[in-house]
Order: sequence, then C-alpha cells, then structure tokens
Amino acid sequence: GPPDGSVRDDLVRLWLDEETGVAQLELHDPAHFNTFSPGLGASVLKAVRHLRGLSGLRAVVLSGAGRHFSVGGNPHQLRTVADLSLPALAFVLRQVYRGFLELSSLPVPVVAA
Repeated sequence: GPPDGSVRDDLVRLWLDEETGVAQLELHDPAHFNTFSPGLGASVLKAVRHLRGLSGLRAVVLSGAGRHFSVGGNPHQLRTVADLSLPALAFVLRQVYRGFLELSSLPVPVVAA
C-alpha cells in the first residue's frame, strides 16, 4: 500500500515516491467506476493542493482504482442538474472539475495511466 505520509480520503489516494519525486494520484471509487462528482472533485482539489506544497515533486501519475480509470459523468446526476439555471449549473460543474483543472496547472508533467 501507500507509504506513511500519504494522503487518503474516501475518494482518492495520493502518495509520493520520495526517491524519484513521482506522485501517484489514484481516483478511488471503484464501486462507482470512479465517476466524476462534486465529492471526487473536492478530493482531487485537496490532493492537488497538497502536491503543490511538496518539494522534490517531479511528476504525477493519475490512475483509477478498479476495472475502470473513470466513466466520466454520472448520467443520473446529469439529469438532476438539467433543470438548473445556468449560474447554478456552472457552480455544480466547477465543483466537479476544479480539482482536475488545478491538476493540469501543476508545474510538472501529469500522466494518466
């Protein structure tokens, strides 16, 4: 498993190989096929903010637990937001994707595997 000093919550696992400087960020909701959700987005954002504070970070490997990397958005959740006003929809989508957008802005390579 991940070494001591790793970050874990219900939806992501994050650990750093201090020798190589490579961090592993794993989407960890295999029961739901790592579906994008506000909760997953918040967990990714928390992990990325932790990564920003690490010295010696050289790269990030993004992966998904279980049989699927991620199935993307949940169609059942998408139906619930279909009737939202545009500002409300934008708010929900920001909650889902903000962590991934910040991940892409890290000053190191990010590789999906």
